Amino acid sequence: ENHVFKQPTVPECIRRGIGRDDAAIATEQGVYQGKEALLVVLPDAAHDTRVTAYIADAACVKQPANGEAKIL
Repeated sequence: ENHVFKQPTVPECIRRGIGRDDAAIATEQGVYQGKEALLVVLPDAAHDTRVTAYIADAACVKQPANGEAKIL
């Protein structure tokens, strides 16, 4: 069976909160500590065999006036 994989999209406000604009390896929406959140997995900046995962408050996606996401 063939699978088509898409590049995960990371909203701009989440990118600003993380402080990185690398292409994401994976993203997953969910709830963390009672808040709508987005898990973002990026390549590690220092080690090409590792990843860095961020959990960001996703409120800024629905309320752009919030500016940037808070890292949870």
